[in-house]
Amino acid sequence: MERAPRALVRVIGVGQPLAGDDGVGPAVVACLGARGLPEDVETVAAADPSELPDLLSGAAFAVIVDAVRSASHRPGTVLSLTPREVAGGAVRPVSTHGVSVERALELAALLLDGLPPVRIVGVAVDEVHPYRAGLSPPVAAAVAEAARLVREELERAMHESSLARQILARVLAEAEREGAARVRAVRGWAAETERLSPEALRFHFQAHAAGTPAEGAALDLEVRTVPAVCEHCGERFEPDAHYPTCPACGSPNVRLLGPTGLHVESVVVEGGKSQGAEEAPNTSRAGP
Repeated sequence: MERAPRALVRVIGVGQPLAGDDGVGPAVVACLGARGLPEDVETVAAADPSELPDLLSGAAFAVIVDAVRSASHRPGTVLSLTPREVAGGAVRPVSTHGVSVERALELAALLLDGLPPVRIVGVAVDEVHPYRAGLSPPVAAAVAEAARLVREELERAMHESSLARQILARVLAEAEREGAARVRAVRGWAAETERLSPEALRFHFQAHAAGTPAEGAALDLEVRTVPAVCEHCGERFEPDAHYPTCPACGSPNVRLLGPTGLHVESVVVEGGKSQGAEEAPNTSRAGP
């Protein structure tokens, strides 16, 4: 299949603007584009879910925005979902075509030998009316909230991308010190106050490493959650934001109960100072 131009992060609004509330995906994408996005983020509207395999190709992270149906959510409710949750059936993307989002993701996984990390931002709808332009009032009112949720997912993804760049910089510096021709594997850990995806970090690392001695290197990264305690009410909790607040009382006066940071423990290289390129790999230690 012909691959789309590579974008590190891609936001895909699925739906038909001339099919009533089915057009909420493209409407959210238009809202995002009007306010500006980081350089590494590309937005695209897809009328048909069958376009998803090509659009997911080359992306290190993707957010799919679509209308969804759910018996337990009112029209206009905004949801953040994983592909697994969508496949479970309780919340299903609306499809006015033969190929559903679920089936398109299954096809993409086969064609691309695995999916990049994907989040689905869904807006609950009631009925989809073909050949009717415009969104219903509750769905139109949800566009801004859906765009805000997409931005939250993008901020998280860009933070993961930044961490992957930091890992790569340390790895390449270690490879240069060793005079290595190639990096085979990297092992380390990251401790943060927000949710990180090891899978997303690996995809970002591989994307950034393209064309460098670390291209194709395996990244084994342990993600650690740093707990916190509220200095106001004493609540202990696991943060899920860069600047955490207490979930019990809302106070921003919280204390972390462990260190945060990024540590590269070992780098396996090939063709270092003490060996030829055909010899067994070396394992070098890299500092924090």
